[in-house]
Amino acid sequence: MKKIVIIDQPLNNHGDESAHKAFIRLLTEHGFKVSTIFFGSDPKAVKAFSRGIKHSEYYFYKKNKINLLIQNFFIHYPFLFNYAHLIPNFNKFCRHLNNSDVVVMAPGGANIGVYKSWTSLSDLYLALANNKKVAIWGRSVGPFLTETKSDKLFFKKSCEILNCVGYISLRDKESQQILSSLGINYVETIDTAFAYVPDINLPADLLNLKQKKYVVFVPHDLCSWHPLFKEIDPLILDKLYLDTIKKILSKGYLVVMLPQLFERGDKGDYHYFKHLQKKTNSPHINIISEKYNSDIQQIIIRNAEAVIGARYHSIIFSINNCTPFICLSYEHKMKGTLDSLGLEKYSLDLKQIVQSNDNKLLFHLLDNIIKEKKEIQSDLQKKRDSAQKKVFNAFNKFLKYIEE
Repeated sequence: MKKIVIIDQPLNNHGDESAHKAFIRLLTEHGFKVSTIFFGSDPKAVKAFSRGIKHSEYYFYKKNKINLLIQNFFIHYPFLFNYAHLIPNFNKFCRHLNNSDVVVMAPGGANIGVYKSWTSLSDLYLALANNKKVAIWGRSVGPFLTETKSDKLFFKKSCEILNCVGYISLRDKESQQILSSLGINYVETIDTAFAYVPDINLPADLLNLKQKKYVVFVPHDLCSWHPLFKEIDPLILDKLYLDTIKKILSKGYLVVMLPQLFERGDKGDYHYFKHLQKKTNSPHINIISEKYNSDIQQIIIRNAEAVIGARYHSIIFSINNCTPFICLSYEHKMKGTLDSLGLEKYSLDLKQIVQSNDNKLLFHLLDNIIKEKKEIQSDLQKKRDSAQKKVFNAFNKFLKYIEE
C-alpha cells in the first residue's frame, strides 16, 4: 500500500474541507494510505478541521520564529533545504516526508500566486529535497504581482519550483492560462469537490428550512483582507450586500446565510453576517451555525430557490447540487471555473459592481434565474456531470504519474 502525504492543506474553511474530503475519498478508494501533515499551523485549527473526517491521519509539527527565519533564508538558497533535516522541528516534518511515497500539495487557493505564501513554497522545497515524487493537485495559481522586490522574488521562486514538480493539475481556466504563458506543463481539472455529491439528512434543528422558500446568500468581507480589494471602501461593499438582502426579502424569500469560514472568531463569516443582519434589522434572515460541515451546507443549497455567492465554494456547491446561482466573482478562480464549464453568464465582477455602484444587472439576473429555475437546473446537471468527469480524468493521470 503506497503512502501519500498531503501538505499545505488550507484550514478553517468549509469549501476547502469539501475538496479535501473528496480527494481523500478518491485516494482511499484506490488503496492509498493517506496522512495530512501541518507544519506551523494552529493546532486548534487542525483539530477543528479534521474532526469527523475519515480515512486520513492528521499530524501537526511546531514551527517557531527561528524556523520561520530559517525557512525564509533557505528560499533564497534552495540547496540549503537538503540540510533541513538537521534542524529542530524541521527534522520531524522531514522524517514524515521520508516515510511517504508521494507528497501532494492539497487542493486549494492561489497560495502560489496572489496570496504569496512563502510557507507553501518552503513545503514544496522540503518535499523535493527529500527526493519524493511531488504533485500539486487541483490548485489555483497566480496572478503574480510584480510591484515590489518581494513580489518579483516570489514570482521567480514560484516559477523555479513549479518547473520541478512532476505533476500539476489546475482547477480553473485562468490559472491554466497563466502556466501556459510561462511554458509550464499542467493537467486540466476542476474543483475536487465535484468528485462527491453528499446524500445525508439535515440535522433536527435545521429541518424547519424544508418548509420554507429561501435564497442562500454568502457575502464576503473582502475589504478586510484581500489584496485586490484593499482600495475599496468597506461601507460601499456593505451597501451592495445590504441592498441584495433587501431585494431577496422583497421577493418574499427567507435569506439563509452560510458561513464558509469557521473557528475564526471575529474574523469569521458568522461575525460579519451578524454585522449585516443588525443593519437590516429583519427577522427573515437565518444565519446557519458555522459548526455545520460542507455536506450539510450542500444539502441546504440543494433545497434553495437560488444562491448568490461571493465565496468560491458557495458557487461550486450550487453547481454540484443543480441550484441556480449568481457568482459575485472576486478572483480569477471563480470566473475561470465558470468559463471552463460554459457558465460564465451567471458570473458578475464584484469589484466592478462596487466601483460602478450599480446593482441593476445583479438584480435583473436574480429575477431571471428564479423565473427559469427548472431549465437552469437541467443544464446544471449536465455541467456537474461534465465537471465530475474532469476530476476523474485528471485523477487517472495522477495515478499514472505515481506509477511511472
